[in-house]
Amino acid sequence: MHRLKDLIQQGTSSTASKTSPKMEQQLLSAPRVDAADIRQFQGQVVRIVGKVEQGNHPVAVLACGPDTSMRVHVKMAPGNQYNTAYVEVMGRVNHDGMEEIMSYDLGDCFDMGNYQQLLTFSMGQYRPLFA
Repeated sequence: MHRLKDLIQQGTSSTASKTSPKMEQQLLSAPRVDAADIRQFQGQVVRIVGKVEQGNHPVAVLACGPDTSMRVHVKMAPGNQYNTAYVEVMGRVNHDGMEEIMSYDLGDCFDMGNYQQLLTFSMGQYRPLFA
């Protein structure tokens, strides 16, 4: 748990160091979702992984899903930028996508198919392992 707290404090977002204890708890317990399910989490803090299609401020576009065919619009945190092809964004879901709280660069090679399988496990019969 402490390692995750350290990562939260070291996130690439300029707002990462300004998180309150309540926000830290929301980030620690934020569910991982895919683009197909994101609307079900309106107003909640979630994590999503995607390939950066457009990373210009103020709104980035992430290609998500196993074949990167779904798009999620992310209102980026002030001063943040994505430095790799794939990122994980933690943020609050709103009516037109999500608003970033913080993000992590995941590198230029990331298997979205494997990640989709992880999501399937974490929301299905293996849900207790991910709680």
